[in-house]
Amino acid sequence: MIRPSGLGLAALAGLLSSPVHVQAQGRNATLLGAYNPGEYTNDIWGYVDPSTGKEYALLMTRTRAIVLDCSNPSAPVVRGTFSRSLSGWRASTWRDARTFGHYMYVVTEGGGGMQIIDLANPDSPTFVRTHTIPGRSWNNTHNISIDTDAGICYVVGTSGGMHVMDLNANPTDPTYLTTYTAEYVHDMQAQDGLAYLAEINRQQFRVVDVSNPSNIVSLGSSFNASCHTAFPNRTGTVAVATTENFGGGMTIYDVSNPAQPRQLSTWATGGSVTSVHNAFILDGVIHASYYSEGYRALDISDPARPVQVAYYDTNASSSGFDGAWGCYPFQPSGVVYMSDQSNGLMVLDPLSRAEHYGDPVAGTGGVAPTMHTFGAPYLGNANFAVEVADAQPLVQGLFLIGTAPLSVSFGGLTLLVDTTLGVDFPIATDAAGEARMSIAIPNSPGLLGLTLHAQCFVQDAAGPLGYATTDGLRFSVFLP
Repeated sequence: MIRPSGLGLAALAGLLSSPVHVQAQGRNATLLGAYNPGEYTNDIWGYVDPSTGKEYALLMTRTRAIVLDCSNPSAPVVRGTFSRSLSGWRASTWRDARTFGHYMYVVTEGGGGMQIIDLANPDSPTFVRTHTIPGRSWNNTHNISIDTDAGICYVVGTSGGMHVMDLNANPTDPTYLTTYTAEYVHDMQAQDGLAYLAEINRQQFRVVDVSNPSNIVSLGSSFNASCHTAFPNRTGTVAVATTENFGGGMTIYDVSNPAQPRQLSTWATGGSVTSVHNAFILDGVIHASYYSEGYRALDISDPARPVQVAYYDTNASSSGFDGAWGCYPFQPSGVVYMSDQSNGLMVLDPLSRAEHYGDPVAGTGGVAPTMHTFGAPYLGNANFAVEVADAQPLVQGLFLIGTAPLSVSFGGLTLLVDTTLGVDFPIATDAAGEARMSIAIPNSPGLLGLTLHAQCFVQDAAGPLGYATTDGLRFSVFLP
């Protein structure tokens, strides 16, 4: 990835600062809204309606899957509930869901196959059917993972192995590909032809080649005690694995060579009586559900030195495996959905987030470039950067950084950043269609509360006026 020289924030530092929000239950994270289903809650996922941009939480409980409209995050509204009345539905302490297109796929340790729910109209979702694989046991399924780019579904933690299915031809009747039985897989994530496996029984973090999902090949592994989950960053250079036991925390790996995963650092909190559950990486920040320790966010822009940048205690429990079960940090608004076993859905607003706004403009193949932060914009973070991805390779472009948003259209393009009090910076994409601009944040208190807006224009012959653009991205400087 090409990394141009950095932009100094001192040029933008003459604005008034605002105090950092701190509260008894956490730091740098605010509770926006909540919904308690009145029963034991387990996992959480999210969905965005592509036609309206409305955001939804998909909350799992012991007996139900609940679709909640969170377009007003302070007041989640139930739009659909699916329970035992459905074919194959069973009560379970473990229920997990993922999405592909406008479908939600639900599995449980209670068995009964995989329930498919249509979210084409998420304000009135409908049950489609229960899917099973003839001749394959589905007496229990601990988790599900979907590579949404490849359209491949993996159901894991079953007594019969990891079942792999293709969703592309018919998302409501997946095509069975294979069952991986080399080792019990507790959780996993696949992207770009690789999958990152948590082998909890063998105590291994493993990387496998799934470019041919019918023939999965092991590439490399590393010891990880009670390895519960595994998740890579967007570029497949770093991954996080969680250890689910007393005193268990997170291990961060260099996976740039998948044949030799290399431990870079570990991080834990709460001492020997606490444990982490699930963790995800988004734009250089780990978001974790940490049982009795609640929500935890770690900046890993330097993965050898993770820095906690936000937390929120979701439960009064101070030890053990009560409290925060699941975590979903991928909504465009930047809010984080947490599921607490006793308290249900909690919608959090961490200061470490970046919020997307406006609309991108697509170029070649109808693909629009995407905008990302790299790390959290905290005071003193010399590694913070903004990135563009999914652009045309080896082309010129322009990063725009300003202190206010804008919405001015011209020739089919929309300018989303007011550069009157800002700067523009020329960039060139690399062979993967990516570029990065460093925005080192000085340790200057005068920057606290400074909100910046960013957008990128990149050359693309198929786009209006020969350009494609990202949407807008806003983020604020805060104290970790």
